[in-house]
Amino acid sequence: MTDSSLPDPRRGQMNEMLQQALQALRTAGNGNSAMTPDALVELARRAGIPNPEQLNDLTRMIGVDPAAERVPQLILFLLGTVECALPADAVQGIERITEITPIPNTAPWVLGVVQVWGSIVSVVDLRSFFGLTPEPLSTRNRLLVLTLKEMTIGFLVDFVTEMRPTDNTVAMDDPTIPPWLQPYAEGSFHLEDRTVVLLDPERLLFSDAIHHYRYEV
Repeated sequence: MTDSSLPDPRRGQMNEMLQQALQALRTAGNGNSAMTPDALVELARRAGIPNPEQLNDLTRMIGVDPAAERVPQLILFLLGTVECALPADAVQGIERITEITPIPNTAPWVLGVVQVWGSIVSVVDLRSFFGLTPEPLSTRNRLLVLTLKEMTIGFLVDFVTEMRPTDNTVAMDDPTIPPWLQPYAEGSFHLEDRTVVLLDPERLLFSDAIHHYRYEV
């Protein structure tokens, strides 16, 4: 993505959010002219721009070296009472839910399709996919658009909590991970006073269930 690829209204909105975020960082004592890669990620979070694909735009807009080493990030989100995480590199975007077009003869956890950046993306209700009780859509819901090996699917989650560096040790084969998450989990890690389940995007995107969700007709 380049600056010129952003529609004019989006560029203006991004500039406004960046100015507000930069001011917040300066107020917090981070107003030096040298913007580190980690500070860049914090800037993106404060600006409400968690899409990793847009970080190159941010580097050009504020003069940060895009070749500088950047700590991998995680997108944290809720499914019911369980907090989960996915690698930000696999998350192409975090979108608000717009109108969903239903499609016939699909599993109940396939809500339909939406248009994202000019492409048609299938929407999977992650709660329902994991066997949790579905809930009505709300303004808190977000669509995590995952892309891996040319496979793209939108996963509906309850609420995105934050984006943060992968600076935690992952416990493999944690027995406390809910059984319905275990086939898709790399492990878990502790964050302050809570436990976060780290999901494997490849296991999720390329699971048998995802690839065989059409009913026989």
